[in-house]
Parts: sequence; C-alpha cells; structure tokens
Amino acid sequence: MRSYFIDIPSADKLRELVRIVNQFPCDVNLKNGLGCIDCKSLLGVLQMGRSPNMALEIIGEDADCDALENELAAVFRISLKKET
Repeated sequence: MRSYFIDIPSADKLRELVRIVNQFPCDVNLKNGLGCIDCKSLLGVLQMGRSPNMALEIIGEDADCDALENELAAVFRISLKKET
C-alpha cells in the first residue's frame, strides 16, 4: 500500500481524478479527516468534496501502482505520505 497527500484544486479535478484511477486495476481510497471513500466512485468523490490534507491510498501490484503514480503526478501535486 502506498499513501500520498494530494492537492485537488477544483471540482473538475475531482472528476479528473476519478477518470484516471478507473484506468487502473488498483484499489484507490480517498481520505480526509472525516472519512474514507472508494476513489473510483464519482458520486462518492464529489460528495466528499475538496478539503485540506486529503490522502490517497493505492493498493495493488507494484507495476500498476507505479503507472498510476506517474499518471497522477502529471496532473496533480502529490507527495508521499510517510507512515507513522
């Protein structure tokens, strides 16, 4: 599992996030201080909205996670979240 902080500047970017993660077989969760949702669900992502300190968890094979990470980094500002 990999965790990242992600900056999502607009509602359009929320839709873009869902479009990107749906191209990969990884499980992807989006978390904020209030809850966790399946990032492949457009309704769930839009309902969660944007908030500071959002975290993205990617669970899957290393090659798939690497490809998804590269795709996300091209569109969003992401940074590795250190596990504590």
